[in-house]
Parts: sequence; C-alpha cells; structure tokens
Amino acid sequence: MISELTQEVIRRIEATEGRSRSRRADDQLRFEHAVGIVLLDLWRAVKCTPIRECSINKRSGWYSENPRYRDPLLTYKQMIAVFDGLLKIGFIEVTREGHFDRTIYQGKTTRFVARDELLERLQELDGHPAISIKPDLDGETIILRNKVDGKNVLLEYEDTPATERYRNNLNKINSCFLKHWLT
Repeated sequence: MISELTQEVIRRIEATEGRSRSRRADDQLRFEHAVGIVLLDLWRAVKCTPIRECSINKRSGWYSENPRYRDPLLTYKQMIAVFDGLLKIGFIEVTREGHFDRTIYQGKTTRFVARDELLERLQELDGHPAISIKPDLDGETIILRNKVDGKNVLLEYEDTPATERYRNNLNKINSCFLKHWLT
C-alpha cells in the first residue's frame, strides 16, 4: 500500500537528516504531505510505458505564487528537504538538472527517476494509481493561462455565475467518470 511506503520513506529520510530538533507540527505535516506527493508522482511515472521522468521546481517563488492554483501544503523548504532526502537514501537519481536563464526568463525543471529499490517497491504496489488514488474533486478545475511577454503564466480571474456553472459541470463530469471507473 502506498501509505505504508510513504510512512517508511518518511522514517528513512528523517533518520538521515541528523536534525537536532524535530520539525514544528505544521512543518511536519507539510513534510509528510510532500513525501506523499513525490511518491505518488513516482508511482504514476512507474506505471507509464515507457517509464517517465518526474520533475520538481527548485525555484522558491514557484511555491508561493498564484495561491489559487497551488497546493497550500506544498512549500519550498519541505519539498527540497524531501527531494534531498530521497537523493541521500538513494531512492531517486537526477536525470537532468534544472536551470533558469534570467535574461530570457525561461528555464527547465529538474527531472528525476526512481532508482532500483524504490522502483521495485513501486512496481510491487497493488492496484494502479489512476484507479487507486481518488482525485481531489474540490481542487481548482478552471485554469486560465496566457502568454505574457513570451512566457506562459497562470492568470487570476474573478468568479462569475458562468465560471461557477462551468466548475459545477466539470465536477459533475469528473465525479461521474470516477464512479464509472470505481464500480
């Protein structure tokens, strides 16, 4: 089960950190959430044919901009702690280092894959992530993007009766789709 693997990975990362004090309760919650997010992404990647790479954004501002579209439990500090911890225990390897070019305001995210031990553990998990993991039906379903100065950006917008109607329709469609595949 993915939750048991997540708890084991949390323990293994914490054992290698060598922290003198434990994390505050809210930071611990964010840390555990970040471990779960990364492992779910790796599980989905392992179930793809061919196995795909996962990515992590190492730019601190990425985790705090656009509050409408981001996961409030994902923070830069905890994601980097998880990423570095997984590297340290040998569960992942970087396939491409990310970078950011300040002159053209473009860059690439860091890419990584599961290494042998974690890869085997993820392949042995029962079920399939597309079916086993229930999607968040309360998450933002309308994402507005545009190119601004040649750069793709997420745009804020005000909710109107029309956007509420669109969101409700999408939630109905998604919940019907989910019920269909789970029965």
